[in-house]
Amino acid sequence: MSIIFGVDFGTSNSCISIIHNDKDFRVIQNEHGKYTTPTCIYFHAKSEDILYGNLALEQSQSHSNHPGTFISNIKRLFGITFDEFSKDTNLKSFFKTIHIEKCTESDYCCIVLQHNNKICRFTPHNIAQMYLNWLLTTTKSIVKDASNDIVITVPVKFTNNQRILLKQILKTIGYNPIRILNEPTAATIAYTLTTEQRNTEIDCEKVLVVDCGGGTTDFTLLEADYSNMYFEVINTTGNQFLGGEDLTDNLTTYILSKIKCDMTSKITKRVKTASETCKQNLTY
Repeated sequence: MSIIFGVDFGTSNSCISIIHNDKDFRVIQNEHGKYTTPTCIYFHAKSEDILYGNLALEQSQSHSNHPGTFISNIKRLFGITFDEFSKDTNLKSFFKTIHIEKCTESDYCCIVLQHNNKICRFTPHNIAQMYLNWLLTTTKSIVKDASNDIVITVPVKFTNNQRILLKQILKTIGYNPIRILNEPTAATIAYTLTTEQRNTEIDCEKVLVVDCGGGTTDFTLLEADYSNMYFEVINTTGNQFLGGEDLTDNLTTYILSKIKCDMTSKITKRVKTASETCKQNLTY
């Protein structure tokens, strides 16, 4: 059996694992030795350079004079029409630093930015495709003999249209999505496979999955039938604007409100970096 990729395309961070021969599975470290990679892109305004992941995040936090556009949390705009965006105060506030307009060829959002000394327009799906292509290509250079088969996870609230768009993106960049799993279902399967962590005498039970991620927090109640490996979502709820990154932003806003000085982008970046470090230290 060939090596299959398992992809967690996260709102704030993404992660890739592999499985080989149905039993050899592991999470892959990226080129920086980290198990997760920031889901973000940085477009240089005056050159053709595009940075991804850790390098994009570092560039956005640096104090260099090279202008550009930093885009993160693109999954929050995935499959969202411009009309839906215009009516969503949370989305409008979150993406207030990015110019978004209606696409001329569709009802979706279009991000307008300067890149390589030109005005460029990208849909969120274009950017997601660029990021996933980079992420998978980079991983394939680390993992030899991997196939193009992929199992990818999505939020349980992902619509059918969003799932179709994701499939189209993966097929466009040459990959075969053999299964799209709801994130809480994937978590329950992992719990099931680790038999020592549950009562193996129980064939069926209800499981509450708490997914506290970088960009969202979700609670999902599932009916887990272990004998037939069948999982049914009973109910789900959550907040798409309450994740680790939102906690960092709230902490940054609070600290900036207490600082009595002229606000500059340099100061804001330094405070946000310090806030992220503080949050991570509190997590350990």
